[in-house]
Amino acid sequence: MTNDVNNPNPYSNQGGAPAAVNPGTTLGIIGLILGVVGFFVVFLGPVAGLIVSIIGLSKSKKAGQKNGLALAGIIVSSVAFIANIITAIVVVSIISATVATFGGTAIELLEQCEADPTSTVEFQGQQISCEDLLSGSN
Repeated sequence: MTNDVNNPNPYSNQGGAPAAVNPGTTLGIIGLILGVVGFFVVFLGPVAGLIVSIIGLSKSKKAGQKNGLALAGIIVSSVAFIANIITAIVVVSIISATVATFGGTAIELLEQCEADPTSTVEFQGQQISCEDLLSGSN
């Protein structure tokens, strides 16, 4: 093998060592996507996104590299999880209030009719005979 006069080292044009691969990048991307999806897929998306993002960030730190996508995945997943909890609380309180209002009213009407089965009661502006109410017909 002959050496070129302008380039005495035949291996100098190899481009050097390959760039270090960040082992947590893919997990960071997946965690971020799951975090965003978590706003629409209740609880499953944010929890999965948080776990995957934490694993991705951990792998990147062990390799001595930063992983902004995994950090973003952790943040977005956490926000989505908190939003899911708030939404669940609001939905449960609305359902509870609705059941208490209509359920309580129905129970009160039945109690009135059991006390006097020949009377009538008013429900949402309509007069209903207790006989009909107790027999289950309209």
